[in-house]
Amino acid sequence: TEKVEGLNLVTYPSEQIIKE
Repeated sequence: TEKVEGLNLVTYPSEQIIKE
């Protein structure tokens, strides 16, 4: 999930990625 920092911004808020 850390590697998709730039991708998660386009698909979904980074907050959800950070929490998961």
